[in-house]
Amino acid sequence: AFVVRDVGGLLGLTALGATVLGVQRAWFAPVFLGVIAVIWGAPSTNGGLQVLFWLTQPVDTTASTLTAITLAAVGAGAYVHGRTSLPRTESL
Repeated sequence: AFVVRDVGGLLGLTALGATVLGVQRAWFAPVFLGVIAVIWGAPSTNGGLQVLFWLTQPVDTTASTLTAITLAAVGAGAYVHGRTSLPRTESL
């Protein structure tokens, strides 16, 4: 359950990053959030910290699970309905 929640949230965050930052920089958001969560994100009972550091919270915390589900849904919706700029390839 932990892996499914985190992978779903990170994929949504990547899709949201692709829509906002472009395809080549889509990895910035999940890597940045992952580094911040690993450094400062200890398990907490504070709801705000559970939302901010949802990656490192236990599976049974509702706030972190809802954050991951929201990121997955918003990211998928933004990617499907938004415009992403694909990198141009040079012809040989």
